[in-house]
Amino acid sequence: MNEYYLYGVAAMMYLTTCWTFSAVRWFHTCKQPKEHHRYIWPDRQLQCIFYLCVTLLLPYVIDPTNPAA
Repeated sequence: MNEYYLYGVAAMMYLTTCWTFSAVRWFHTCKQPKEHHRYIWPDRQLQCIFYLCVTLLLPYVIDPTNPAA
């Protein structure tokens, strides 16, 4: 086991955490009237996009020894 393996595992944990935060932020809103969701949480979708931006690390997670990743 080399250091690249540990870096890949750490990046996968970070990626999984961000995907989980994005899913929770997308699907969970407190109980409010449905017609006011965009008014009460206007940045909900933007937060999800920011959390999903780390998907760019996926090539590194798949092959951490590849210099192109």
